[in-house]
Amino acid sequence: MKHLKDDSGLITRKSLIISTAMVLIALLSATVLSGFFSSTSTYEGMFQKLDEKRTTVLALTAASATASAALTLIPDDTCTPIAEQLAEISKSFTFVVAALLLEKYLLTIVGFSFFSILVPICCALVLTSQFLDSSQPAKHVLRHASLKLMAFGLVLLLATPASVFITTKIDETHKDSIDQTVTTAEQMSEILQAESSNADTRPEAQNPLEYLQQRVEDLQAAADSASQSASKALEWVKNLLGSFVEALAVMIVTSIVIPVLVPVIIYLAFKVLMDQQTIVVQQDVARRSLPPSQKR
Repeated sequence: MKHLKDDSGLITRKSLIISTAMVLIALLSATVLSGFFSSTSTYEGMFQKLDEKRTTVLALTAASATASAALTLIPDDTCTPIAEQLAEISKSFTFVVAALLLEKYLLTIVGFSFFSILVPICCALVLTSQFLDSSQPAKHVLRHASLKLMAFGLVLLLATPASVFITTKIDETHKDSIDQTVTTAEQMSEILQAESSNADTRPEAQNPLEYLQQRVEDLQAAADSASQSASKALEWVKNLLGSFVEALAVMIVTSIVIPVLVPVIIYLAFKVLMDQQTIVVQQDVARRSLPPSQKR
């Protein structure tokens, strides 16, 4: 009897310690941690990376739109299909900008929601379970629910910083090619605008694409034989379109696909752990429900 009394006293003290800890954690989370993780200064480095990427996307948007408008200056509708494709690409870049803005806002919103709402709720569930007897399944259900809710919050909390880190590494790999695409598009626009403004002084017999090819050769400092045809310039314009398509694909992967894929991977990792925990809890509940003579 004395042993049972001591055990009972030990359990009471343990429950009191856990309950006090849950109250303190909830208060600390809702006050100090919530303010820290919802502050923009906490994510200053990530904000800088996202702003730099948004600037790059806006530059691609402007370059593709300008190039599309410049290609329409060429007579005979030679490059009209390419100009239309560039215009569509320019519209697609707006979705990337929207995804970047959403990713930026999620950093502070998720931090506030996790520490102000989810953590106190989890603490309340654990605190409630302390007033239930160990033989009652509800006690284990509440603890397991708090664990799952905490895991869900951690997925949201870790997803955006992890995706920003991964996409930054990918963007660094493609930075030079994207900058070259913007520069080339700007050069082409300048060429076509100059060609259009000097159309009255240029002999009508000169093909616009031949003039474009000659200017491209001057800008690239790659002298070629005079026998090159106007199709060479058209091929250059097609390559520019391909560069914009590649840049758009990179931006979609790094701004939309990866931010969606990262939380899915984190969720699956947590789900494996939760499934293992569920098995342990079910086995424990089943063992406690057995008669004393069958317990081992």
